[in-house]
Amino acid sequence: MAEVVVLLDGNVVGTIFGATACGSPGQSVGPWGGDQVYVQQDGVYTVVARVKNVGDGAVASQVWLDAVAARTPRAAYCAGSGNTTPSGSAITPGAFLELRPGQPAKDAHYTGATIARFVQGTGLTCDAAPAGYVQKGLAGDAQHVPDGWRAAGGRHATTR
Repeated sequence: MAEVVVLLDGNVVGTIFGATACGSPGQSVGPWGGDQVYVQQDGVYTVVARVKNVGDGAVASQVWLDAVAARTPRAAYCAGSGNTTPSGSAITPGAFLELRPGQPAKDAHYTGATIARFVQGTGLTCDAAPAGYVQKGLAGDAQHVPDGWRAAGGRHATTR
């Protein structure tokens, strides 16, 4: 039996892979692959691989890991009046910012920053939508907005 889980403060917040099987020595039992775990909370995460020998004391159980990676979700925001960099430098209001989802609510440097919009033919932007464009829902796969960006709750998609 094997599993790979993601922990936050000792609690499982997602399972990447889990399998129970028996096999002969040298035989791969269970599929290669796994899943992705998306987490929104700030904190220190731990990836844990666990294996337990079940039903056969003669052959040791194994779990193999390959290509484990962490990615911080990003969100597109537009700077608000009075926003500064962490070092204290002023940021021009309306400037495009790449932040963590929800960061303006937690970080005084970015208080008042607003979600950027998606404009068809332009992409994620802090510029006003061109004349004649109207909001048509949220941007997603069809507009080539990556998952990590949508984690912040989507982008306003504007089209003609």
